[in-house]
Amino acid sequence: MGNENWVPLAKRERLPLLHILGISCATLAPTLLWTIVFTLFYPLAAKLYLSNTARTLILLSGSLIGFIVQPIVGVISDGLMLKWGRRRIFMIFGGLILVVGLFILMFCVEIGESANKIDPLKAQQAMLIFGMVLVFFAGNVLQGPARTLCSDVCPPNQQVLMASIVGVYGGVGGLFTNLIGAISLYKYTSLTQEQFILVVCLSISFVAVIITVIVTHEEPLDEKPESSNPFSVLWQAMKDINPTYLRVAIVYFFIMIAAYQIGIQLNDFMGGTIFGGNNAIDADQSDIDDYQKGVSWAMLCNLVSCGVQFIYGFFNAKVCELVGMKWVFMVLMILLGVMYMLFFWVKNKIAYLFMHVPIGLAVVAYNNLPYAIVTLITPTEKLGANIALMNCFNVVGQQISNFGIGMGIEKAWPGKPGNLVGISCIFAFIGAVACFWLIIPDSKPADDGDESADSSSSSDQPAAL
Repeated sequence: MGNENWVPLAKRERLPLLHILGISCATLAPTLLWTIVFTLFYPLAAKLYLSNTARTLILLSGSLIGFIVQPIVGVISDGLMLKWGRRRIFMIFGGLILVVGLFILMFCVEIGESANKIDPLKAQQAMLIFGMVLVFFAGNVLQGPARTLCSDVCPPNQQVLMASIVGVYGGVGGLFTNLIGAISLYKYTSLTQEQFILVVCLSISFVAVIITVIVTHEEPLDEKPESSNPFSVLWQAMKDINPTYLRVAIVYFFIMIAAYQIGIQLNDFMGGTIFGGNNAIDADQSDIDDYQKGVSWAMLCNLVSCGVQFIYGFFNAKVCELVGMKWVFMVLMILLGVMYMLFFWVKNKIAYLFMHVPIGLAVVAYNNLPYAIVTLITPTEKLGANIALMNCFNVVGQQISNFGIGMGIEKAWPGKPGNLVGISCIFAFIGAVACFWLIIPDSKPADDGDESADSSSSSDQPAAL
């Protein structure tokens, strides 16, 4: 773009809605990825007889990879001085690794059987683990730059719209993929349900990343930051944490403890507890069919949640403006806790469809508020590091849930995944109480840096939801 009249995207007064949709399109890929991988992991693990300890350690590896990879990628991309920009190169690299990882997950049973025809189970388990590790790595390489790119190139007065569109994409991706699972389209192919859903996820993710890479022009960095050492920058980011950042990070931390279990337990709960099936590789076909019916119903529940996210995503900013962001967030977290608590007692499959309406509303809030606030109080040259640092609170919260609930409390309720979702309500309620101390910043450009952070107040003015 050698045109002398060229105006960088972030410095324009406004961008067309269609352009914003294209810029943020790649955020659809990690949303799809985490939804599908965590949805299908437990059915695949049950099929291949992975122990509960092995499952917990695999999920731990995913969080550790995110804890290490996202901050490093964020800091490196902040200081990258390539002609074509800082973020898209990581998105392309992550996308390529993602293709390989999802392919291995899709055919882990077949690959393992080909590798060891005498005793294929160990090889199949190894392929599942290897595929999961690759997907975790690729997803974390892709996720941070895709989200940071949206903030990099968006004009300040459209940050609200950009954050809302990112939230809507989360709903669209879940809607489409869960619809496919809910109506069991795999029956019309030669693939299993897991393979078919992964193929769809891979195809959509690939197209989404390509669209963003093509339509988003990044400006090259003119001056390299003082420190390009990822660990030095992250350490500085930790030292620079202000009360606005810390308080929303604490809320996010507790909500991530609460929300983790439903993402990995819902399919097993529906397939094994509500529908009474069994997905083991040597189980009776009738039991496998019942389990798959449960998986389809779980995806129908997710479809309801994603549909609510899609619709409410358009109105969230207005609701926050009328009621106050802090109070909207607090009420939705209370509702989330109540819905999780009901997993202890509710056995009617229809009831879970209705329960996923408030769950979907809460997802919009906790997926958008923390990163929106970070965007508003952080200068562009530090945005990648600060968003990655927020993800560390996510990772730590998830692993407390993974070990404390999924491996610790699980011993008190073996074979009862619904109870693990139910006990998570405690942390949703704690997060709701912590919302009372949130500081909601004014809607100012992130380039104002520390000045915008200093001018933050506890008002309920909607920022960038």
